Amino acid sequence: EKIDLRMIKRDKSRLKSLITNSIFKKFDPGQHKLTISRRETGGATGYTTHGWIPVFGDCLIVAKELRMKVSKYRKRIINYIPFAYSDHLRAIFVLIPRPKAEEINSLLKVYKGERGDDLSRFMPSSFIEACKNYNIAEAIPILRKFVEQTDFSIYERCSALEAIMNIGLQKEYFKEIFKQYKNKKQETFPIAEVAN
Repeated sequence: EKIDLRMIKRDKSRLKSLITNSIFKKFDPGQHKLTISRRETGGATGYTTHGWIPVFGDCLIVAKELRMKVSKYRKRIINYIPFAYSDHLRAIFVLIPRPKAEEINSLLKVYKGERGDDLSRFMPSSFIEACKNYNIAEAIPILRKFVEQTDFSIYERCSALEAIMNIGLQKEYFKEIFKQYKNKKQETFPIAEVAN
């Protein structure tokens, strides 16, 4: 907000040009791998990836604030979802309110095991939120796998279950999950509660 008050039209134009020509035109997050080196119980994750990944995320936030036209880079922006933290996701949802089928298919490939890295396990909550926001029915089989994924947090597993419900109620599936988890360990019982 402080920068915006001091920024003149020429500054905004220059910033838009830098974001477009130096980042969006040259860098596609979908072409880069991510390797998880450690994952702690509290949620902290150590990982390695290309150094421009966080820069791309910051550019998304600025692009949203500057109301930039990003139609040429839609697929690249959708490809950033697996890397995205919540503020990046909000920017993506504003910049691309209705993704095309081919853009969604590009995103789904990450979670269908078609890559040789850890990106699909890095931040499942970003994909879950995208599924809820974009109502991606084709993601239901992937979300079902998330519910069963024991190395995901209980929050992520419950959130995947909620996304399935939001996309399309599947009564028999929820009954099955409830039966499966109602008598399990206390830490997985929330899954049964959400299913119920």
